[in-house]
Amino acid sequence: MATPQHGPARYAAARVALVAELLVYPEVRSLGQKAFGDLRKADLALRKAQLLKLRDGEVDLELLFPPDDPEAASECSQTFASDAYGLRRWARQDSQDAGAAEEGLEGEGLGGLGQPAVVDVGANVGCWSIFAAKVMKAQVVAVEPSRHAAFYLACNVRLNRIEPQVTLMNAAMVPRDCTGQMQVFCNPGTSDVQGGSVLDMLHQSCNDDEDHDVVEGVDLESLLEKTRSSTHRLYLRMNCEGCEVWTLGELGPGTLRGIAKISVEAFGHEPKHSVLLAHPATPRMLQLLCSDAVWPKEQRHVAPARLCSVKDVVTILNSTGI
Repeated sequence: MATPQHGPARYAAARVALVAELLVYPEVRSLGQKAFGDLRKADLALRKAQLLKLRDGEVDLELLFPPDDPEAASECSQTFASDAYGLRRWARQDSQDAGAAEEGLEGEGLGGLGQPAVVDVGANVGCWSIFAAKVMKAQVVAVEPSRHAAFYLACNVRLNRIEPQVTLMNAAMVPRDCTGQMQVFCNPGTSDVQGGSVLDMLHQSCNDDEDHDVVEGVDLESLLEKTRSSTHRLYLRMNCEGCEVWTLGELGPGTLRGIAKISVEAFGHEPKHSVLLAHPATPRMLQLLCSDAVWPKEQRHVAPARLCSVKDVVTILNSTGI
């Protein structure tokens, strides 16, 4: 007869069972091997992982974070509560727009709009990808170059039972002329799972304490076009350490018009960000994001037109209203 378990013992047994269930999932196993080089180490990391529980209305979300990066879970909780990237506003607006459109389509004898889609560039461990899949009921393409973050992302997809809705890409977003080429990613490991960057004009060398990972490069326009073909409601979120400028700057007006909302990381005023102002794609990005031809006035969610100049790119992106 089994002895009843209480307190810590029950918690430990539940965690062991959870880890065993996660490691059965092929994508978790594959990324665990890639991240740690040994599934036993992946198993140990998951047993010690932080578990964050969030709630939005009637929807519960659970996320695992590396045990040695306490700031990652805290930041996810804070940005979720403050809706820093606007996804909760997106969810409410998408529901309203879809309902109104469905009524109009039904009146005309047409089919429905289908699911919304979210492309999450710099998905990390999945704080927003999980939200988009569970709350917005979206199909999600999650792009994350860090092998450690991608491992926890795969675990969180499985943990929340949303595998059919999420396509995970362990890849880096790069300019179009680098598509298909392997990129060097500076990986600080699990102690800073939100850190790391692809070697580019902003990050020209890895720090001494970072690993040099090699990941595939993908371009934004091709990914958006492929995703847009299956939905009338496409949303884009980007937090990729500067790649926003040159990847958005390459998009054609037709591609931008097919996106319902764009949310980008708010750049700070660090000296390295001045490099963005001199990037050849910056004027193009501003021309597209600030153009009435691309965003009619009734649809625009950008800063006033007077801010749409190269010198004010930081101000625009800090508005987080794009």
